[in-house]
Amino acid sequence: NKPFRVSEVRQAVAVSESTLNRLFNAKFGISPKSYFIKLRLNAAHQDLKQSSPSKIKIYTIANKWGFWHMGQFAADYRKLFDELPFDTLNKSHS
Repeated sequence: NKPFRVSEVRQAVAVSESTLNRLFNAKFGISPKSYFIKLRLNAAHQDLKQSSPSKIKIYTIANKWGFWHMGQFAADYRKLFDELPFDTLNKSHS
């Protein structure tokens, strides 16, 4: 439940930044940073789908997953899920 940094992963697996980048690009076609952002966005998406709009605020879920800039969070979320966080939160309870 805690977002982590690419540097933490790099240190945990004891490889250089360039090696980690090369491995992620070969396996997933994106950088480690992009991969972890997508993981966090997916986690936020699941939380929003399972939450009640009357009991939680979007920024609470976004902050939980390490997103501090709500405009950027909404833009990245929309790009990945083709809807805004607000829509996801409200859709599951309408």
